[in-house]
Amino acid sequence: MEKGSGFGKPYVPDRSGLQVMEGDCGRLEVTCAAAGTPAEKAGFRAGDIVTSVDNRGPEEFGGLLALRRMLRAEAGKTYEFKVARQDTTLRLKLTLEDLFPN
Repeated sequence: MEKGSGFGKPYVPDRSGLQVMEGDCGRLEVTCAAAGTPAEKAGFRAGDIVTSVDNRGPEEFGGLLALRRMLRAEAGKTYEFKVARQDTTLRLKLTLEDLFPN
């Protein structure tokens, strides 16, 4: 076994509590908004479809991997999400927090 390129670099955890997967046709679907996290506080629910972040669609901001990187930004960073929930479009403000303080 060899050390990978990320060996020795600090681990930056997710600061949102939001779990998202890539579904049909590249759609970004929320699978979980963990209890007590910024994602739950912002109003996310399992089944929400992310249609934009800060007025940029998934294809513009780089899709799932880019979204995961965004959710590891510094605590206090706020993103405005647009999500589709059933027949409604919602705007949700997500402010990142340190979920695992030292």
